[in-house]
Amino acid sequence: MPSHAAGGFREPVRRAPGVVVFAVEPGQLLAKGDLVAEVIDPIEGRVERVVAGVDGLFYARIRDRYITAGGELGKIAGAQAFRSGELLGA
Repeated sequence: MPSHAAGGFREPVRRAPGVVVFAVEPGQLLAKGDLVAEVIDPIEGRVERVVAGVDGLFYARIRDRYITAGGELGKIAGAQAFRSGELLGA
């Protein structure tokens, strides 16, 4: 079951730059290992599958269709909190 605002979240992260093709829409429930997106490296001709690292609700994704190395693709809210303390502070 996904968490509420104070619960946990995970960001699907890309290791190298490329063109993003999302496989899911915000609002979808995901299981750990579900395909979130594929990132195509047009220079190397490679495709990397980015999968959910946690069960939860895919609630946000980037607007752009190109991502840089290590960039965050979106957010998944899960039942387990991964951080504590001031979550919205600077």
